[in-house]
Amino acid sequence: MEQLLEYPLLLADLNELQFLTERYQLRNRLRVDATDDTSILSIVEQEVGVTVLPRSSLVNLSDKLRAVPLYPEIRRMLGVAYPSHPIKRVMDLIKFVKQRIQVMQRLLF
Repeated sequence: MEQLLEYPLLLADLNELQFLTERYQLRNRLRVDATDDTSILSIVEQEVGVTVLPRSSLVNLSDKLRAVPLYPEIRRMLGVAYPSHPIKRVMDLIKFVKQRIQVMQRLLF
């Protein structure tokens, strides 16, 4: 983590990793007005700085970028909320999400 902090850190306003700015007292943090990870990765590709993104955002990286795991590792939990008696389309969506997660886990681990 200390090596990462030697570079300007690009984080979108809504990035759930904003806590890094307080925990590591970031002085070289750059606020990015981007709402999606692809835009942030494009800025990193221009060598403006580095970013911290979930593995799922790093699957199809450009050849100009390199993903490096963080130590200590940062984990997050995702969940799905749905009604107690969902319609078939909702259950189809949940099934699709579970399948995508399994595919992503095989690709990333």
